[in-house]
Amino acid sequence: MRKIITTLLLCLLTLGVIAQVSSRIKTRYGYVNQLKAYGRVLYKGLNYCPAGKDSLVVMDNGSKSDSIVIPPILTIDKKPYTVSGFKQMAFEYKQDLRYISIPSTITEIPNSCFYHCHRLSKCVMPGVETIKGYAFLSTGFERLVFHEGLRYIGDYAFNGCSDLRYVEFPSTLKKIGSGAFLQCNIDTFKVHATEPIQLEKGAVSTHANDYHHRQTVLLVPKGSKALYQADKNWGHFTRIEEF
Repeated sequence: MRKIITTLLLCLLTLGVIAQVSSRIKTRYGYVNQLKAYGRVLYKGLNYCPAGKDSLVVMDNGSKSDSIVIPPILTIDKKPYTVSGFKQMAFEYKQDLRYISIPSTITEIPNSCFYHCHRLSKCVMPGVETIKGYAFLSTGFERLVFHEGLRYIGDYAFNGCSDLRYVEFPSTLKKIGSGAFLQCNIDTFKVHATEPIQLEKGAVSTHANDYHHRQTVLLVPKGSKALYQADKNWGHFTRIEEF
């Protein structure tokens, strides 16, 4: 039984569900307490900085990994801390990053967090309720299916994602900011909200940006087409279909 438990713990550590680290590191001058000396702890190429008594915020520290899994709990010197957020512009211009898994303990993606991460094409973020402005500007997504629970997408959040073709919004989404999906090549928006989501000016484009101006399809819940056609912003779509 002990062997089985040990094996399970090792698997959880590998998956990033449980993570632990010592604040003490060896330097040329001897051992240093990272928390006291630097105000952060380095773990797998990321900095974890205290943001309260029992929580941490994370940012990149030059990691070359193209795949990152952020743990929900990081135990430092046997004390557990909840990983609750990101430092501002935490991963901007991180050119190697292709995949990131964000734990459900993080509910907000701050401004410019993944700004110009051109290769980033997959992001798992089940607990995020708010995506702030410029958060994923000029990233490499081709398809985005947002989870239920997301409530707000900020200004220019996905602007310039030129590979983006398909976007699906949850029923919980309330507002999309200005220019959030401009300069993309989106063929299809699918919306699960029965009543039109509030759109700021220029939030979405009604056609893909190619020479033939393919008309972007807007898919809405059955019985909602008339509402979207009557809305001053969603009504700009010439192709609105029900699913």
